[in-house]
Amino acid sequence: MKIAYPITLVGVPLLEVPEAFARVLSPKAYKGIPYSKVKDSDGKTRELTDINPAYFIEAMNKVFGPAGYGWWYEFDEMTADYDPNAFSNKGGWNITISNLRLYYHFKLDDSDEVLSSDGIVASGVAFMHNRSHAERGAIANALGSAGAKLGWQNYVYKGIVNHENVIEALKRQDESDKSLPRIPGTPLK
Repeated sequence: MKIAYPITLVGVPLLEVPEAFARVLSPKAYKGIPYSKVKDSDGKTRELTDINPAYFIEAMNKVFGPAGYGWWYEFDEMTADYDPNAFSNKGGWNITISNLRLYYHFKLDDSDEVLSSDGIVASGVAFMHNRSHAERGAIANALGSAGAKLGWQNYVYKGIVNHENVIEALKRQDESDKSLPRIPGTPLK
């Protein structure tokens, strides 16, 4: 009996997505978040690391196909609270996205029928001076949270890779087994 395996619309086996998404990105993808001190996996205190959301969108498009066809999202509610005293009395917006669901299409390797995943549920929040930036930030935060459930930047979330050690981590990755899954279209180095 042949077992059918799920693949994305661009041919990436779903079982390889977590490892491809965990791979270290360009150092430009990472930056420190000021005033966010935590202890990393080595017990060292450092800033949290932010991942530029454009890299997530690019990876989703390469692994699942174009947004809107290969993958998409929807959410139930966006709430906005304005604080006039924030940002030195210039005001700021606290935006929350509730129940964002990330979906993707896939097919079985022995069929041309396109199937849809269940939604990967996440929420997000952002606090910024400009409301439209805060809205985009909350959506990006929720998408990154949903993507983490697919393995997106797993080593960052575990505290192994951060904006301070990304070049060293990238070198270790390049020296490791080059046969590991990766985001299609990205060079090994």
